[in-house]
Amino acid sequence: MPRGPDLSPKEVAMVHSKIKQFWDYDKARIIDGGIKEIRKSCKASGIPISRATVCRIAAEMKAQELASDQIFEETGEVAGLDFTSNRVGKCGRLSQLTDAVKEVYREIISRYAHSWIYLSERTLVTELKMKVTISHSLLSRII
Repeated sequence: MPRGPDLSPKEVAMVHSKIKQFWDYDKARIIDGGIKEIRKSCKASGIPISRATVCRIAAEMKAQELASDQIFEETGEVAGLDFTSNRVGKCGRLSQLTDAVKEVYREIISRYAHSWIYLSERTLVTELKMKVTISHSLLSRII
């Protein structure tokens, strides 16, 4: 059963080393039939992964190696590979709310979170308008 994108950095490093065993350095890609062998080897190591995950890790590896080569040419410094998740710090949308609005929003939500009272969209907007003066365009982004 494929595990999806939630591989630990150690597991990604292990998959990376398996990819390198079947890597064509001249063409900068996995050799034909290599993905199947990589998946077999990973499964034997206790990390069952999908074909898409192997391709994603290979693409990330290739991009990081190209970036590392470019950094080396420009600065002479060696940049290593990063095996951590790409989702760390890159999740969701950036908040366009001010700190005051966030504080009031959290206070309203927490008041309704521990009760059986339903918080409708209309009630939320009304309470936000009463507590904080915010523009209509910003309020429309909240809901």
